[in-house]
Amino acid sequence: MRAALTTALALLLLPAAALASSPQQTIEAFYRWRMASAMTGAPRGDELKQLRPWLGRELLCLLQAAGELRDRAAAAQPDEKPPFVEGDLFSSVFEGPQRLRLGAVTQRAGQAAVELRFEADTGAQPPVFRWSDRALLRREQGRWVVVDIEYRARVEFGNHGALRESLRAALEPADPALNWPGEAATRCAR
Repeated sequence: MRAALTTALALLLLPAAALASSPQQTIEAFYRWRMASAMTGAPRGDELKQLRPWLGRELLCLLQAAGELRDRAAAAQPDEKPPFVEGDLFSSVFEGPQRLRLGAVTQRAGQAAVELRFEADTGAQPPVFRWSDRALLRREQGRWVVVDIEYRARVEFGNHGALRESLRAALEPADPALNWPGEAATRCAR
């Protein structure tokens, strides 16, 4: 635990330009932090602050709104499991990755796509589960940031589609029982 905190703090102390000089460096720094953290579900206060160097403005806004929806649902319906309370949002697999290798990188006009090759130990047969996702990045304010994750693993109990579209779909409708006004996706896109 102490090593994970030390790693996260060391990464935060690096200048933003050092974290984002290439799409690959952004992805490597982000997932190094992600795999060392205990984060599950939508990020909470300090986690959201720690993610700022690596995530785009809209994605950060959507994740903050997902946390707000989770907290409202937990308060309004304490006997039910709220949305965005658990699971890895940044990969296809609910439990999240333990190791990452970068695959092909395509880059054009301030945008990039990075193939992500993940592994996780399962404790079953086969002992290692491998899958691929894809990160989409864009240059914002002179640095590379993650703007979406395309979920590409074919797993029954995992994430499907893409992170941004999943967040938008869950956050857009109003829910009077939770006093949730909806339209978070529209607000975040501005």
